Amino acid sequence: MSLIGGLNVIGKLVGSAPINIETPHVIVQGELQLNSSKIWDGTQDITITLTGTAAKTLLPADSNSSKCKDKPCSVGKKPFIVARGKLLGDGMPSSDYNIPAWVHIQDTKVDQSSSGSSIAPGRGLS
Repeated sequence: MSLIGGLNVIGKLVGSAPINIETPHVIVQGELQLNSSKIWDGTQDITITLTGTAAKTLLPADSNSSKCKDKPCSVGKKPFIVARGKLLGDGMPSSDYNIPAWVHIQDTKVDQSSSGSSIAPGRGLS
């Protein structure tokens, strides 16, 4: 699934594997729950790929509005932010509990543009 406008969770969003999301940002100001019952076999069934190179700003939801002093906060490019929210991951462990946990971070280009985009409350799944 491609979310070109980003993912900004203000309420509650629950997803079950397989999940493959491509988006320029993930902001969790509410609750994001991702569930998987797949036993680990060397391949993940929940993937979030952050795309784009433009810098972003965040205008927080009401519950966070005092954090940026009523102006947008700079959050960089490809942000994955949990701002007074919850990120819940529920997966089934393998029989030996030897489960690798990692994040692949890939950033090979420098942002060449001076313009960025804003993430505003209520823009959610656009």
